[in-house]
Amino acid sequence: MGYGAGLPIAWQGWVFLLLHIMLIIGVVIAIKNPIVQVILVFVVALAPLPIYKARTDGGWKWRS
Repeated sequence: MGYGAGLPIAWQGWVFLLLHIMLIIGVVIAIKNPIVQVILVFVVALAPLPIYKARTDGGWKWRS
């Protein structure tokens, strides 16, 4: 589909990435309580990690 670790390679990945960034910005704008804002930004930022991990060919490992 075009999403995984690294930059997207298909249009679906770019759409997913842009929606994810817009969601994070929306949380920052909508939530005024700084403590709740930080918690929600972390949750929203880390939420798609299982998708990225599942869609990355070869698994996640350090490469040189």
